[in-house]
Amino acid sequence: MRKYVLSGENIRINSLPFCIQVGALRHDFEMHSHDFSELVIILDGSAKHSIDGNEYAIQAGDVHVIGGDTAHGFKDVRSLSLCNIMYYPDMLLAYGGGIRSLPGFQALFVLEPNCRKEYGFKYRLQLPPARRKFASELIGIMHREYEQAFAGCEAALQSYFMALVAFLSREYALVPDGGDSNGLIRLANTVAYMESHFAEPISLTKLADSLSVSNRHFLRIFRRHYNTTPLDYILSLRLDSAMELLKDGGLGIAQIADRCGFADSNYFSRQFRKRCGISPSEYRRLEHTKLRAGMAIPEQVTFR
Repeated sequence: MRKYVLSGENIRINSLPFCIQVGALRHDFEMHSHDFSELVIILDGSAKHSIDGNEYAIQAGDVHVIGGDTAHGFKDVRSLSLCNIMYYPDMLLAYGGGIRSLPGFQALFVLEPNCRKEYGFKYRLQLPPARRKFASELIGIMHREYEQAFAGCEAALQSYFMALVAFLSREYALVPDGGDSNGLIRLANTVAYMESHFAEPISLTKLADSLSVSNRHFLRIFRRHYNTTPLDYILSLRLDSAMELLKDGGLGIAQIADRCGFADSNYFSRQFRKRCGISPSEYRRLEHTKLRAGMAIPEQVTFR
């Protein structure tokens, strides 16, 4: 089985780890995997998509994400026209603008690729014709920008891509949850709430109640899908926000701690040092030095 790598050899704009392909697939495509994520949008036709040993019928309007190291391929192809957008998840997770607080984003781009064996295509996004037309037009703009590599294409492509991600995330919010209280969409709603209310007091019980499960069961569900605990996830969100505020320089350390949900500024400083290896004030000085002199942050400062 072949494994593909997203690198300068197979992307058009070497400064941007991103690739978009639009066209027809007229024959079966062998099972393969890759080190990147892939957004698949079916524009026309039908086929069977084999993913990790299971087969799913796909047709025009279907949208799904394939995570890295996931074996997949196409068979029984019938006039299949599709768009494949290849990217690294960090491109999305590092983006601001509140995209991560959309339940549809959590469901389509984070949860669904990791738990398809559990849920199959039960919650897949299926765009109706009018919405498919809008997506196709935006894809066409992106593809032309990518192929012709206009000046400033990196910024334009990232903006168009995030516009497409936001559009699909909003559409996904319309997918019914099937009445499954432990389902993917319910969990996506809970995580989206955490993303937008991280600075407020959030108890484990409140999160578990949103899924109508016990605290212990919620911990198991969350850890299985996000590889961390809910409270550690919230802590990371608070620290991410604090790092952005430290770059501005308009607020004091204690004010930033309070705004990001830390009741104790000393606790904030300890957690920040544990994450970055330096104190909040040292991080601020390094950021200001970088802005003035174009210097990179030393290697010991690591990010999530």
